Amino acid sequence: MTRSAKHLLIVVLIVTGVVLGTAYLNRPKPVKVLVSAAEIGLVEQAIANTRAGTVKACRRSKLSPSTGGQIAKLDIHEGD
Repeated sequence: MTRSAKHLLIVVLIVTGVVLGTAYLNRPKPVKVLVSAAEIGLVEQAIANTRAGTVKACRRSKLSPSTGGQIAKLDIHEGD
C-alpha cells in the first residue's frame, strides 16, 4: 500500500468516526412510557364509540403527470 493510500485511508476512517460519533451523540432521547399489567376484573364503566369507522384526511393532494397522454397498451395478462 502506498503512502498516499494509507493517508487517504486514515482520513476516511477519521471522517467516518466523526460522522458516526456526531450521529450517536445527537440521537433523539427515548420516549418515557408508563406500562401497567393487565388484570382480570369487573367492567366498571363502558364507553360507546360514536365515530366508529369514520376517518378523514388532514390534507388532500391531487396528483397529475406533468405531461398528458393516453395509455396505448398494458402488457399484462390475467394471473400476472
